[in-house]
Amino acid sequence: MFASIRPPSFPSGPAFVRWLVLGVALAARAPAAEPPAPVGEALHRYNPDPPIGWAYSVAVHRGTRESIESFDPTRPAGQRWTLQKVDGRPPTPQESDRYARYRETTDTGNGARATFVRGDLDLNSVREVANEPGSVSFHCSFRPEAPEPVLAHLDLQLVVGRDPARVRRSVLRLVAPYSPIFGVTMKSLVVETVYASPPGENLDFPALRISRFEGRVLGFWPIEESVETRYLSFHRVTPGGATQ
Repeated sequence: MFASIRPPSFPSGPAFVRWLVLGVALAARAPAAEPPAPVGEALHRYNPDPPIGWAYSVAVHRGTRESIESFDPTRPAGQRWTLQKVDGRPPTPQESDRYARYRETTDTGNGARATFVRGDLDLNSVREVANEPGSVSFHCSFRPEAPEPVLAHLDLQLVVGRDPARVRRSVLRLVAPYSPIFGVTMKSLVVETVYASPPGENLDFPALRISRFEGRVLGFWPIEESVETRYLSFHRVTPGGATQ
């Protein structure tokens, strides 16, 4: 069984938090510079989403609640996600119905959404911050003209493995308080994603995502959310899934 990260679970917590963490899938744009090796090679093969053509499950821990959800790309759009368990038990009909209606509006062709893509990065800002025997760590900023304004308020740390060069870990962090919408202030946000390759595969799969958010609404109502998501049981279900 293979662990993984976090696509959205059934509705819980502020909607704008899910939008921020999961809705930043952006089209890549060609950068003007090439980052230093090995981060350049790692970013060329980097894909923050589960590979196309693979089914999987996710275990989502949000606060004291846990859900098990499954994704099957062979099912029709809007029906690819299924709620399997809630807090260790089968979901009630009401929970399944609410989840299905939620997924009808959030379903995507590849299951999870990216937190960022290569084209969002300011490759001129890439700098090495640590060098270990099996990996190198880099710090990077995002392009100020990136389509999503919130990216300008985040920075990124990448841990890149060697032989071959692959992104093994990414950490997005809010650098200063930011108000994405009127009346809402983000005080802190950290999103850590770990990637791994299952035995026998030359692909990088999301393995774990942990997100922690703190903010305020209208200056006085505090909001906190901590979510841990693991991907489980990746298996190929469509031809060419290993090479997409």
